[in-house]
Amino acid sequence: MPPPKPKNSTPLILGIVFGVLLLVCGGGAFALFFFGRTAIKDTGKMIACVASFDAVQKAVIAYAQDHNGVLPKAETWQDDVKGYLKLDPDFKDLENSPFDFQAVTKDGEWCCTISAEKKTGISFNDDLSGKKLAEIVNPFETPLIFETEKVGRNLHSKYVEQPQSTAPKFFGTSRGWFWAPVQGEVRGMEKMGAEIKTRRRKSE
Repeated sequence: MPPPKPKNSTPLILGIVFGVLLLVCGGGAFALFFFGRTAIKDTGKMIACVASFDAVQKAVIAYAQDHNGVLPKAETWQDDVKGYLKLDPDFKDLENSPFDFQAVTKDGEWCCTISAEKKTGISFNDDLSGKKLAEIVNPFETPLIFETEKVGRNLHSKYVEQPQSTAPKFFGTSRGWFWAPVQGEVRGMEKMGAEIKTRRRKSE
């Protein structure tokens, strides 16, 4: 059985980000929000974070496909897969946009920039260290990499879902902690969208 190939998650990622913006601001207010300098930078940071998770997920899977379907060891995973890191061309186009787009690079720090004072790290799931892709029962629901408060190289630990309340904020609301399964799209903003919908319904 061949190892799973990662899908292109660019359309869904951008759809989630801009969908949340629409929920936050409402259709008529979206343009005003979008032209706000701070809002543009914050949006760029969040898109860059998702793009980074997407690129790292694909790099890890590409590494495994080149090594008989075996995932890297947790202790050296970043060093092992960095040569496979490539940003989706759609995201690279954003580097010249007004967004504050700071995605990961091969030899740079693998993290998400939340603000000038705060960053979050990208950690590998210890449960998958050295494991064969073919042995993973549910690759669409098994976390491969996930966002953490700690920042560092070759970060790894067992995956534990973190509380929504402590997640980085986007437009004053906790956006959720990003994570990418072995196969499938980057996740983490679903609870934020549900929370905003609930607030809007209560205010109507």
